[in-house]
Amino acid sequence: METFDVVQVGYGPVGQAMAALLGRRGHRIAVFERQAGLYGLPRVGGVDHEIRRILQSLEVAGEFEARTYPARGFDFLNAAGKTLAHLDWNHKGESGWDLRPLVYQPDLEDALDRAVRSQPTVELNQGWEAVHLDQHEDHVELTVEQRDTGADPDRPGPLRRRCRRGQ
Repeated sequence: METFDVVQVGYGPVGQAMAALLGRRGHRIAVFERQAGLYGLPRVGGVDHEIRRILQSLEVAGEFEARTYPARGFDFLNAAGKTLAHLDWNHKGESGWDLRPLVYQPDLEDALDRAVRSQPTVELNQGWEAVHLDQHEDHVELTVEQRDTGADPDRPGPLRRRCRRGQ
């Protein structure tokens, strides 16, 4: 059984940022994601100034900024098309960036993934699903199974691995 400072389940944008931040601080982390790779499909997304400060601390803000699209405003309309409310976003936010940029999420995840992979104390495990968590007085144990990818037809069943989060 391997012991880590942090055992993390999930590798979406929040999980990526967490793994990169903890890795930069020297924590030994095991990340488990059930998907074999990054999701890769766009989702609706926008970020605020606090998220952008996190991206800046991970040294991916410049790459991120080059791939955002400014949203200058947003209108709420009724069924007849009459404007009920207008949100004016055509100005800078409190940290100096455009107030509400739109994000193509795969670009954000690619930048965060590079930040995670640059951390030697982060072990990234994609294609592994968390199946059980045991809570003990001084630690937790996470059991994960490798998802069946069809790569080894002679394999008798799912590969299992147990990790422990120490005190």
